[in-house]
Amino acid sequence: MVAQPILTKTQKYCLTFTLALVLTLAWTTLAHADGPGDLDTTFGGTGIVMDSISSGPDGGSSVAIQPDGKIVVAGVSDSDGLNDDFAVVRYNSDGNRDTTFNSTGVVTTPIDNASWGFDTVIQPDGKIVVVGNSGRLIAPGVFDYAFAVARYNITGTLDTNFNNTGIVTTSLGNGFETGQSVALQPDGKIVVVGASGTDIRLTVMRYTITGTLDTDFNNTGIVSNSSLSGGSADVALQPNGKIVVLGYDNGNFAMVRYTITGTLDSSFNGTGIVTTPIGISAFGTGIVLQPDGKIVVAGGSDGDFALARYNSDGTLDTSFNGTGIATTTITNNRDFGLDLALQTNGKIVVVGSSGDINDEDGDITVIRYHNDGSLDTTFGGTGVVTTPVGSTQDVAWSVALQPDDKIVVAGFGDAWTNNMTFFVTRYIGDHFAYLPVVLKN
Repeated sequence: MVAQPILTKTQKYCLTFTLALVLTLAWTTLAHADGPGDLDTTFGGTGIVMDSISSGPDGGSSVAIQPDGKIVVAGVSDSDGLNDDFAVVRYNSDGNRDTTFNSTGVVTTPIDNASWGFDTVIQPDGKIVVVGNSGRLIAPGVFDYAFAVARYNITGTLDTNFNNTGIVTTSLGNGFETGQSVALQPDGKIVVVGASGTDIRLTVMRYTITGTLDTDFNNTGIVSNSSLSGGSADVALQPNGKIVVLGYDNGNFAMVRYTITGTLDSSFNGTGIVTTPIGISAFGTGIVLQPDGKIVVAGGSDGDFALARYNSDGTLDTSFNGTGIATTTITNNRDFGLDLALQTNGKIVVVGSSGDINDEDGDITVIRYHNDGSLDTTFGGTGVVTTPVGSTQDVAWSVALQPDDKIVVAGFGDAWTNNMTFFVTRYIGDHFAYLPVVLKN
């Protein structure tokens, strides 16, 4: 047996100091190279994937992460230069297209003369649900729009167990109708929220797992609230089955809570409806529920990012930034949030766009807040990260979090131009841990 050396206290101290210095230097290097808010260069080589899926304008409206780490992005594709189609693209975790999905990684689905996918969710069985609208041309330049829902198998084919075709369209006869967001109940029923009518009223629909309207919900499967103009942008389901719908009304944040049967929940602000003025004009676009039941809402107000947190009864939570409301100015007048996500440590990630309205420019913007509503300056140094991907307006429409805390963002590059394209970016979240070295006597 080889004798083990005996270290003196001084030698132990020197060794401990040296190891601590090495670990500190290593930590500093890692944090500098891959700190929270940095682009993740293991994704597409740069952290950014730009993807033109047709010869016309394309864009991603929603992103979801599969349990196996693959990334699903739904949106729109002008595949023939004339009509818009639902578009779904699936990427491997490294940013390359997943060719096990329709052999190309891309599926486009025409529904009537024009269609657009706005939100997506992945069922526990791996099937992909996309909601949006479909437009039927009824006169030159005039479309009659309806709610549209499509469900795809994990391979990218339409699921014919869903309404026999994989597609459901629902028209209320109001001219303009669109689905904006979707959520899955534990029993598999599909909740779709959006807008309908010339007054853009908030509308909620619930479908059974086979694609029929669920008559257990308001007897018709449909609830349309004519007291709120501005429609609905997002939906969240509480563990008790209640449905919280976010929208905006006359320049205010607006939320409505329904019981599981589709009636207004009077335990929510006494009426089931909450409206919150923020500045002169505000709109809510994203909603998430905290584990403690509090409700966090993101959007825009007077050219700024806007965030609000509510208690479960609909009152503003004054432990959040002192008032329940936080706004963040990044540029002069073109900043707005569109979606948000809640990290497991309680931090809040909001995505959208910021830029100059005068030159029609803007960048992807990701902001991270502490749970108390203050900016998290460990994220990008200031709490705010902006990323240009195109040459004009870039808009981050959706955000999803991976189990390793990485932040995946999808949207439009060069939005509203003929060069509009899908983009997906991935950022480092919080995954570093310091493991102390202990020298035993």
